[in-house]
Amino acid sequence: MKNKYIASIVAAAAIMSGCESLDYIPGDQMSGQTFWQTEDHARQAAVGLYAAMKADWCFGLEFTFDMCTDLADGTTPWSDISRGTAFASNSSGVQNHWQYLYELVHRSNTVIRNVANMPISQQTIDRVTGEAKFLRAMAYFRMLNCWGGVPYYDESCDINEQFANLDSPRSSADEIRQYVIDDLTDAIAKLPVSWDAADLGRATKGAAYALRGKVYLFNRQWNEAIADFEEIVYNKSNNYGYSLHPDYNELFRLYNGNHSPEMIFSIQSIDGNTAGYALNIVGYFGNKSTMRLIASNCIVPSTTLVDMYENLDGSPFNWDDLFPGFNSGGSELRRKYMSVAIDQGSTKVTDLLECDTTKVMDAYRLRDPRLCLNVITPYSHYLGTDAGSNP
Repeated sequence: MKNKYIASIVAAAAIMSGCESLDYIPGDQMSGQTFWQTEDHARQAAVGLYAAMKADWCFGLEFTFDMCTDLADGTTPWSDISRGTAFASNSSGVQNHWQYLYELVHRSNTVIRNVANMPISQQTIDRVTGEAKFLRAMAYFRMLNCWGGVPYYDESCDINEQFANLDSPRSSADEIRQYVIDDLTDAIAKLPVSWDAADLGRATKGAAYALRGKVYLFNRQWNEAIADFEEIVYNKSNNYGYSLHPDYNELFRLYNGNHSPEMIFSIQSIDGNTAGYALNIVGYFGNKSTMRLIASNCIVPSTTLVDMYENLDGSPFNWDDLFPGFNSGGSELRRKYMSVAIDQGSTKVTDLLECDTTKVMDAYRLRDPRLCLNVITPYSHYLGTDAGSNP
């Protein structure tokens, strides 16, 4: 009986194999045989580059690098570096940044290598190649600034074939810088001055000029930097359309897809927050009213940064002018000048103690007006959400 069943199964398998062939390419996936064929495929490949760029550990948390300077402080991801307490066991941020930057490099290499032989228009090939070289340059420029010379891989490296043998020695810092400049020079030649509304946010010729100028600037190549910056400021070869935004406050309130001619290259995002006044990423700033508890992930401006804002007349700000002895008086004296009593729910001031709140507010509002637009100052009103609850 058992043999009869086995014979039936074998016979059925033989019949099926004779009339159908198996498709080894999953229906929900692309392969090298089915992809890299059309104009739309080239565009999709370019979109994948921007997705890699937006990852938190690539450029998605770009602003947090202020923590590596005296301009900001916070809990993660670079607080250990800024405080000089980083070592191998707590440096996951450094490892992640390295890994995700190389992810962008290898995605860019894959696009550059494959798009070159696609049966599509040369214009599309050039534009997509320009985008890939621009983003590869961004990745290597960041690595150059973080680590100096690093191992260099270009489009001749196929990550699928060489993953186990990525052991190139470190190139020198000068070599990496030249690779970045070469990529940006090629990107300048290939990228359009602008895109239509559907592709807004993709790399442009002006963005490549601006980034190359920054590379020159960081290397103290003043004349080259000036030439690139003046190209896009004075529209020497093309009308790039850049200008300062007329309203500084509005510049940081460009919701619902609005853009500004002051933006040269920006990470595009969609507001996923439905409970209040800010993108989820803003939860890294400020206080508990911005979607995220400040104890978990946050970055706050330093007193060094805040004190750099000048008085309205352009003179340097000095706390001693308002509160004699403030700068050298220590925490007790500063607490006397600044502290008030609040209720248990942290919602109401119950006693001013020895604090002159008007004087404290004047210390901020009688300064460069950008200060109160950038920083949550004492006794200011701030719109947010109560850690995710109703506004």
